[in-house]
Amino acid sequence: MPFSIVGFGESQDRSGVPTAIAPFGNDQISDVSGDELRISSIPNPAIAYLYTKSSAAGYPVNDWKLSAPEIAAVPLTGTGGDSVGSDTYFGTQISPVQVDTRAFPSGYGMTNSSPLTATMEEDDEAGVAHTCSMVLGVVNQGEEIAYTDGYARVDYYNRITGFSGNVTVNSWTSYSCTDSSLTFNSLPDELVRIVGARVEMPNGTCFRWIFPTGTSSRPGGLISNSNLSKTPVVNNFPTRPFRAITEHPLIEVVSSTAETVTSVEIAYQRV
Repeated sequence: MPFSIVGFGESQDRSGVPTAIAPFGNDQISDVSGDELRISSIPNPAIAYLYTKSSAAGYPVNDWKLSAPEIAAVPLTGTGGDSVGSDTYFGTQISPVQVDTRAFPSGYGMTNSSPLTATMEEDDEAGVAHTCSMVLGVVNQGEEIAYTDGYARVDYYNRITGFSGNVTVNSWTSYSCTDSSLTFNSLPDELVRIVGARVEMPNGTCFRWIFPTGTSSRPGGLISNSNLSKTPVVNNFPTRPFRAITEHPLIEVVSSTAETVTSVEIAYQRV
């Protein structure tokens, strides 16, 4: 089943005015042109969830809009969203997901050539640029995310640390999860799937998995900015099977600041 994380994120001084947000940079599974995002890797993309975030503590998202030619007359709109500050100070993400239709995603008639655009506005800090981000979990029309709503059997657990090299701001950057320079638990190289994950970065936005072969889908979820934060529920879903060492996926992340991954925690289930 195609399931991927895509989205928008840009730093600018919006002066309290709704402003177009550019798509995440270096997206290898989408076509990006200016402020337009085309989800070209999924034939008929449907939105399973939508998440918004501001990079500035105390300057939360006020309103957002997602549009495409097929829904231009009635675009998806909303108010509120998460922020790095709410995650850090309150110990949880205040607005984990703005739109959650994982059980019945809708494509609103969109195709993989539909140009999606996003605008966002947050409380203004005069003369200071903030990053506003919009993350989309997308599947193919007629399908749903097989998420684990509650507890799933976990056969192996891994906490990976020691990542090095900063991300490019608001752009997808990939890291190995099995490099010899990392600290992680040794796993048998048997067939497993990921059923839950937690990724921590001080200013991170979202993550996704890059499997070595067999699919252009890049499933993933949301990043936690503090060890006090609750793991976002949208991170709990089963991935395609893979061998735990020789076929382990890379992790790809987006952050509003040039920083590296703090830690990646993964729950595996034997297949």
